[in-house]
Amino acid sequence: MIINKLFRSFFKAEQGQSLILVALFFAFVFLALAALAVDGTIINLRRRQLQNVADAAALAAAVALSQHKSDDQAFQAAQDSVAANEGEVVWYSSNGVLQTSGDTSGNVGSGADLTIGMEITGGCDVRVALLWSDIGTYFAQFVGRETLQVGAKARAGCNRSGGLQPIAIKRFGDQRDWDMDLTNANAADVYCDNCNTQLSLQGPPAQGKSNVTDFLRPSGSDELSEWPGWPDPTGLYQSPSPHADLASGAPGREYFILGSGVVPNVGTTSYAGLVNLDIRHVSAPPVEYYNGVEPGTQSNTLKDLAEYYVRRGYCCDIPIPGDQVAIYNGNSTSFAAAAFQETYAVGDVVAVIVYNGYVFDTPNLAMTGDTPNYKFTYPTTTTVASNALVYSIDFEAQNGFQSSASGMVMDVEGLDGFAEWSLSATSPTLGYNGMTQRTVTLHVTPILTTTTVGTTTTTHVVTGTRLFYVSAIDNKTGGTGIKRYWAGVATIGDEVNGVQRTQPAVTCTPTNTEQNYPFLSVVKGQQAKYSLELDTWGVGSTQDVTVSAGALPTGFSWVSVPPWTKSVRTNHPGISFNANIKVSDSAVASTTPYEIPITVSAAGMASQTCMLYVLVEEAQTTVKEYVEILGYAALEITGYYNAQNPVNPGQTANAVRGRIVSRLMTDPSELTYGLRARLIPWD
Repeated sequence: MIINKLFRSFFKAEQGQSLILVALFFAFVFLALAALAVDGTIINLRRRQLQNVADAAALAAAVALSQHKSDDQAFQAAQDSVAANEGEVVWYSSNGVLQTSGDTSGNVGSGADLTIGMEITGGCDVRVALLWSDIGTYFAQFVGRETLQVGAKARAGCNRSGGLQPIAIKRFGDQRDWDMDLTNANAADVYCDNCNTQLSLQGPPAQGKSNVTDFLRPSGSDELSEWPGWPDPTGLYQSPSPHADLASGAPGREYFILGSGVVPNVGTTSYAGLVNLDIRHVSAPPVEYYNGVEPGTQSNTLKDLAEYYVRRGYCCDIPIPGDQVAIYNGNSTSFAAAAFQETYAVGDVVAVIVYNGYVFDTPNLAMTGDTPNYKFTYPTTTTVASNALVYSIDFEAQNGFQSSASGMVMDVEGLDGFAEWSLSATSPTLGYNGMTQRTVTLHVTPILTTTTVGTTTTTHVVTGTRLFYVSAIDNKTGGTGIKRYWAGVATIGDEVNGVQRTQPAVTCTPTNTEQNYPFLSVVKGQQAKYSLELDTWGVGSTQDVTVSAGALPTGFSWVSVPPWTKSVRTNHPGISFNANIKVSDSAVASTTPYEIPITVSAAGMASQTCMLYVLVEEAQTTVKEYVEILGYAALEITGYYNAQNPVNPGQTANAVRGRIVSRLMTDPSELTYGLRARLIPWD
């Protein structure tokens, strides 16, 4: 009994100690949970606060750099931003030393591995890494953590983030552009490309008022005595020497760049400086659209986008020199100057497009050839060189057409294995230095072949009749993108014992209402309308010719389904008939034309194939006017105006004046200032 009582006493004592231990355990659990809840919340708040400080500091430095400030000024802007947000030097400097371009000893790490500090690289690439290491705790101190630390990183840049203004300013002008005392605001005719000598640069009356000004040059030394690189048009795309520069105290001449007072040298006077960067490659199909803009986008939506780009800058898919960008007409651009005024102060620097002063309106390239388009030759084996066929191809630049500065790409297709050919110019330029017409000569030279029968080898002329295409395609970059074709026919016979012989043949020549032979641009839902001309050669009577077609692309269908059989006369032209193709909404729009082979054949004759080239557009565009980009420049805003008068405080401007303060930049990656800074990914 006594022993049982002792055991019961012992177990009661143990139960009391367990309760104490359990109570202590729950107390520690409570403290841990409290530390996690309270101190964890504080840490998250401090981390968010620190991230905001880092973002603001990085943006402050990038904004300074975008305004052409020095690295030291950018460091100071970032440090001032940290201080203004109640931050401390030790957050970004491990040794308490303020960063400068010459002393970043307080940094820990560099590049993507930067953990403490500030870093500027690549002209406008800013990294800020902050570490807050003495955050006091409430409950965590009871578990041995009296302080906690958090870090934050931010990166901002200019050239990586975009920010190009939707404004195109002209490179060339005259006194009418910059002298506000002149009452006659008529545009000078500069850079007009109707000027066929360098002397036409010199003053009135040929060029308007005074001599030609190159606004990319420093003010006071900006009058030209010759066109840049004349007569090579690539000089337009090159920065002059010396060029305007803000840092060296040599800015360009001040002139109107947006709104009232902006007048192009050539083209519509309604252009007021605002361009639509989302509509490009205007001169020839397919027109290109960006950022959700479509052919049917309403004008009010386009205006809203333009205002957005004025306030925030155009980002990402920046057009390149040589690209064509659509313009806004002046009557619809009054909002732009006001938005510009609300966003930028006098003295701010922005990035703009530079063009030559010419606003284009549906330029056209006319390409014609000899009439009739067929020629015959009957060489012997010893006279092939002297029996070449010669065709003249004539070009005419219409409505301000300018080819690529490097020239149009010319080619001949359809003669391979049949004859040799050569062009007097394979990359002719047109529309520069007064040259609006040009003739290119095509030589088609017969070739020889050999046949061996037994031990006898015979040399003879390759004979027959071939349809061929001469193409002239203006490169999209730096050109209009226009494609032109001309079709010719070459018949090469032979002469044996004084008798000229022609091998029987049949040809097919496509034409269309655009007078562009095999090439047509068609909008979905419309028809590609061709006329096929059939001719027979080397026969003495009417022939039945069968016309068949290859497989059609998706969304294409024939109005009248081939094959067709036609009776073709021996005279030329033989017979023509319509061959129309429906292009439905299910067709896929493409920048590359679809190729549709048409094969013609007749008894006793070699069959031949002619190609149709059909380019499918998504929808019809009404945009016709555009400027061509020469490059980019930084522009300093010098004043806001109402007509010719500076605005008063609180008054809304309808015109902006500025001056170029940089060289001509030719690649979007060079845009390192004059841009709207943005946060960008750390890695």
